[in-house]
Amino acid sequence: MTNNVKLGGGGKRRGFTLVELLVVIAIIGILIGLLLPAVQAAREAARRMQCTNNLKQWGLAVHNYSDINKKLPIGATMGDSASRCGIGIRCTWYPRMYAFIEQAALASQYDFGKHFYQYPNNQEGANANRDPIACESAKPDMFYCPSDKPGNEIAKSETYGRARANYVGCFGYRANFHADEVPSQHTHLYTKFDGAMFYLSKCIGLESVTDGTSNTLMISEVLLTDDTKDADKRGDVYNDERMGSGFSTILTPNSTSPDAMYTGTCLDEDEPRRPCVVVDAVEYTAARSNHSGGVNAAMGDGSVRFFSDTINADTWKALSTTKGGETNIDL
Repeated sequence: MTNNVKLGGGGKRRGFTLVELLVVIAIIGILIGLLLPAVQAAREAARRMQCTNNLKQWGLAVHNYSDINKKLPIGATMGDSASRCGIGIRCTWYPRMYAFIEQAALASQYDFGKHFYQYPNNQEGANANRDPIACESAKPDMFYCPSDKPGNEIAKSETYGRARANYVGCFGYRANFHADEVPSQHTHLYTKFDGAMFYLSKCIGLESVTDGTSNTLMISEVLLTDDTKDADKRGDVYNDERMGSGFSTILTPNSTSPDAMYTGTCLDEDEPRRPCVVVDAVEYTAARSNHSGGVNAAMGDGSVRFFSDTINADTWKALSTTKGGETNIDL
């Protein structure tokens, strides 16, 4: 006897209609749209945390240097003024940190008796094939905020190719005046200079930070240009000219006002994250980052804080001074 079994639907399998497929695709698109910002935010949070850790290491390095040398490192010798501080060599605070940021090989190779642009400190362009590679060609991860462009450099094709870095010292509420910048530690509009953690052609000790180290900015961030030419000095941390190794508090973090830069060095005039304008008389550059809403900064006591783009300008200025008398700063 034969049993006839009838399959539901007449044995035919029903597929998705075009409308149903479009609905599924739309739902997937919505989910991706909702998840993508969260993923991006999580990645930026991780990058910001790494940046914070880098700054903690920089803060510790400066303190270790201070413990051994009984003074803070010189900010920069500022070109021809190098002899004024008894050093006589064009340099910045960066190579003095090698031994304290686990770069012992670089520390032993760097010749502090030579200018930053001479070998073995720099490859010196025409001698670019020298071995070993010059110290300033090295690009340790600790030099860079992962939210910017790690590894950006002044190209080896330039006369004095060298690495740039995101982390720079606080030079206080001041601007560079090209003709006579060191003796007076010139400030913006000739206001009184109330000190900074990093001086030009001068070193101070932590005991000189009478405002309190926890109230005083030490190191923060700058954004690096995309250009590899030896022009834009922001983050040019080995060059002792034009605030390459520092930042000023004349502008608040990530200010929409442009950095004031010397003729021929303003390459990012229309770049919203790092604007600049040519001002022949003075120069000053702001702390800047790609973090949403502000910048990280290491304080004089080694702690790291996040400062909002909307911080009061007077408060930002007060945080940069070492002897301004602002011991209770309202943040």
